[in-house]
Amino acid sequence: MPHLDFRWACSYGNESLVRQLLESSEPKIDLGFRADWFLREAARQGRREIVALLLQEQGYTPCENGLNKAFEAAYEQSSCDTVRVILGYAEDRGTELESETSVFHSAIPSTRRAKRVLAGGLYIQKDANKALRYAVRGNDVEMVRLLMDYDADVHAFNEEAILVAAQKGHVEVLKALIQAGADIETNAGAPLRQATEGRHTEAVRALCESGADTMWGGCSALRMAAVQGFEDIIAILLDHGANVNIHEGTPLQLACKHGHEAAVRILLKYGANHRLDDGAAYKLALEGSHEGTQALLIQAETAMRAKEREFERIMRQQQGALRTQQSTPWYSSHSRTLSDAQASSALYPGARVAGSGDVNSPTGVGGAGGMFGGMDGLSRGHKRYYSQISSPLSVADLFRSGAVCGLVALDDEIRSRQRSESNRL
Repeated sequence: MPHLDFRWACSYGNESLVRQLLESSEPKIDLGFRADWFLREAARQGRREIVALLLQEQGYTPCENGLNKAFEAAYEQSSCDTVRVILGYAEDRGTELESETSVFHSAIPSTRRAKRVLAGGLYIQKDANKALRYAVRGNDVEMVRLLMDYDADVHAFNEEAILVAAQKGHVEVLKALIQAGADIETNAGAPLRQATEGRHTEAVRALCESGADTMWGGCSALRMAAVQGFEDIIAILLDHGANVNIHEGTPLQLACKHGHEAAVRILLKYGANHRLDDGAAYKLALEGSHEGTQALLIQAETAMRAKEREFERIMRQQQGALRTQQSTPWYSSHSRTLSDAQASSALYPGARVAGSGDVNSPTGVGGAGGMFGGMDGLSRGHKRYYSQISSPLSVADLFRSGAVCGLVALDDEIRSRQRSESNRL
């Protein structure tokens, strides 16, 4: 019966009973009989005190298999204290044996502590990486740091550790892994994308501040944040260099398509060009009947036109009565006095500019004209459709049939509002 009581005491962590049975039970507890099983059971239940008591007991030396089974049971339960006790025991044991022989195994870890643990009978090379996997999943930063002290490889299992930490949003674990040299650009920037997908804002911030490439993995991350309407993550990505107008303004278009007003507001604040791709952003907002998003784009277009008029006024004052042969903007390819880069930078503060013909130009069609004079900046095909319009309803009908682009529909909405305001006054 004492062995049954001892087994129960080890499983349920009754330290006083374990101590009492070891000292005064009749018959005396024989630690040579299933003692490794008692050790493993205590480790599985996270009974650190029992594990420490058994390992300190004179006359008991666990076999290598028993010690490794106990270590495995401890890290699978994310019991950092128990893991520390077993590592400490193996290291102390290895230190004692170190003077007897210089080679214990064919493969020796790099750090002195890991060598001693290995000498003490713990297969640290194999189990440390597995233990790190459990520690990361359990968000146990203390165990992560402990295992890295014993040579755990943060690159093991194809960089699984940093991928899991980013996916689950374990920020402190993520920072510890990055500090230890984990690859933040693994799988084409997958950590940043996974942190964005789970809306783990602080994890995204930690990755960006650690140098994650917002133009590589961040490109997909920005699009994903726009689709989901994660305005806080959008701001972080843009603050760390993501291109707000990447892929012909796709982020803004995606946010408009799904009606995420807060995301649209942030993107416009950072210089998103709603005119790109023939005003596709407004077209998608109109198709989805997202009135709030439409209002934001109309407001942005109105503000942009006001800026364009102001620039025209300033240039006329500086250069006199400048007349061009064609009805093109003052900074067009035929009669520009400022460079395309300067004009785009002034009209789109915060947006990237790559010079003439760039997708970030104010026209949204490669810098070949704008909407300064209503229809003046529209393409020839759009002018033909626009000249046939007799009412705002016909514009909407043509737009929905695909004959009119978003820029025409946006221009018509602004004109309609101006007429309504004039009639009211």
